[in-house]
Amino acid sequence: MDDDWRITFVNLEAEGMLGSSEEELFSRVLWTLPAVRQVAGMEARRRKAAAAATPASFDVQMPDTGRRYHLRLVPVPDGVTLYFTDVTEIRRHEAERAAAERAFRITELTAAVAKATTSRDVADAVAQRVLPPFRATGLVVQAVEGDRVHNVGAVGYPRAFLESVDGSSRVTADPVWDAISTQGPLFVSSAQKYVARYPTMADHPQDIGKQAWAFLPLIASGHAFGVCVISFDQPRRLADEERTLLTAIAALVAHALERARLYDAEHTRSQELQRALLPQSLPELSACTTAARYLAAGQGMDVGGDWYDVIPLSAEQVALVIGELYDSTTRMCSITRAGQPPPVVVHPDGSVYFPHLVPDPPLGGRAAVRDGRADAAAGKPPRAVHRRPGRIVRA
Repeated sequence: MDDDWRITFVNLEAEGMLGSSEEELFSRVLWTLPAVRQVAGMEARRRKAAAAATPASFDVQMPDTGRRYHLRLVPVPDGVTLYFTDVTEIRRHEAERAAAERAFRITELTAAVAKATTSRDVADAVAQRVLPPFRATGLVVQAVEGDRVHNVGAVGYPRAFLESVDGSSRVTADPVWDAISTQGPLFVSSAQKYVARYPTMADHPQDIGKQAWAFLPLIASGHAFGVCVISFDQPRRLADEERTLLTAIAALVAHALERARLYDAEHTRSQELQRALLPQSLPELSACTTAARYLAAGQGMDVGGDWYDVIPLSAEQVALVIGELYDSTTRMCSITRAGQPPPVVVHPDGSVYFPHLVPDPPLGGRAAVRDGRADAAAGKPPRAVHRRPGRIVRA
């Protein structure tokens, strides 16, 4: 085409796609051709690319045939050259691979959220399993508390923005509250549409660098208690299959998050109870210096541990009650092991060792087995049995 978009040459493939012979197409303006007019926005996009004087490309779908073409415009002296490549089968295979990848990720997500115990675990699972297959770059999960929403987890957003939306109150014309109040997903395909729909939040797309969004309400037991927001760096109109899949994912996340929030509440209460039971300070003793710290043995085990106490006795003796009774006068520690691991002994020079001690069963264990067998033989129901710890050994 020349500078006025008048056709100067077409090959046989272009003739077939445009539906006319070279003689009929010669000197015709590209935008007047029926095959080109039926592709919405093609003229504006081509003119913008030509004005930039740099090569540009994008895909189009022909409404009459359903075929997909990759268009590439290359500026040349005195005009432009436009290349059409039929990519229908390539794009179909790509879509199938993408769908297979999404299905695999969803299977992984199902397993991940089933293991998740905290709200943060759920948010992390979504970030790892959902964002990559959808080529998304941002995630915010928020939960409703009263008339406000609070952040549960987020990925791909500036800290300042997250702080500004954490605890935001219910307002009109807000996509988060629209999704929650309607209990329906909301999809915004471009920053322009976001600004047009939510003019009071026109600065959000620029502040956070996002161009498309999916606002997915989190619904459990018929009640919307939060929202999962997935965002994209580029304008993105999600296909119907993608929208359906994201809606299904939101339902999966909602049930996992509701369970995790119950765990979070119970966990908080357990921590408060544990802190209330622990001694606020340890006594100052002349025979020894004491220090105490609870360190979880593994992930998810933040609550637990042994009860302990430090009791000053007569004759400079000290009772360290976790199961170990220490005599500073003889420097002997009498230990009773009711099924617990042995203590760690640290000498003044820093050397460490574990005493070799044969453990007794947990409290009630041996007696319970014996009495339980006797009860069973006599046809009696089992009894609750309590006994003192096993024998005392010296180390």
